[in-house]
Amino acid sequence: LKLGCKRKRQKYIWTINMAYPTWNFEVWLGWAAVPVVLSLVLSVRQIFEQLRNFNEPKLQLYICRILLMVPIYSLSAFMSLIFPHSALIFDTLRDAYEAYVLYIFMQLLIEYLGGEYEIGQFLEMRRNLRHPWPLTNTLKSIPMNSTFFRRCKQGVMQFVLIKPLIAVISLFLNNEGVYREGEFDLRYGYIYCSFIDNLSVSLSLYCLVLFYMAAEDKLEPFKPFPKFLTIKVILFFSFWQSCALNFLTSTGIL
Repeated sequence: LKLGCKRKRQKYIWTINMAYPTWNFEVWLGWAAVPVVLSLVLSVRQIFEQLRNFNEPKLQLYICRILLMVPIYSLSAFMSLIFPHSALIFDTLRDAYEAYVLYIFMQLLIEYLGGEYEIGQFLEMRRNLRHPWPLTNTLKSIPMNSTFFRRCKQGVMQFVLIKPLIAVISLFLNNEGVYREGEFDLRYGYIYCSFIDNLSVSLSLYCLVLFYMAAEDKLEPFKPFPKFLTIKVILFFSFWQSCALNFLTSTGIL
């Protein structure tokens, strides 16, 4: 859960206190700590299981790095509650790791398929790939070859570069007082950063979907779909969740 700037956090806390006057912020903080602790315990346990059965070191190291995304997300949100003035700093660190995880997931799929050379050979024998709905009948089918793989990889890598860059720019604009998180105003930087961020994450996930569709049958023995779905939900829906919450707050609905 991404929270807004200090003013919105104070408003949110004030609303809680008005609705539940006998509960103070420390009590709510205690309740917020429960899912954080649970996520840490579950993530550490899964990482420990991977390391205890270290049969495929390269693949399992990728998986462990992906699993670290859960505690990093939960800790960044919790620290933002404790230190609202530094929330954007925690968001910047989280965004940088978010981009890194997408890169790691792409590398994991490549390793599952035997490396880049094997992927190129495999794709040459595939039929043209149709775009997923709703673009199935709108765009032409994509020829399967090494060029397709390279473009998919480039589509993912652009997010790996743009996401941390946007996070750093947001931090700079916030220090200059012209970011205004949650305010959809053309005079401030939030709306421009959100627009670029949305384009980047949408393109990267679409390229990832195309690559997954092209190699789905060969990836089936490794069952990467749950990991793929998790990455997609965290990157795409968490972004739109933050935009929706910021919009509802800026319009006075929340």
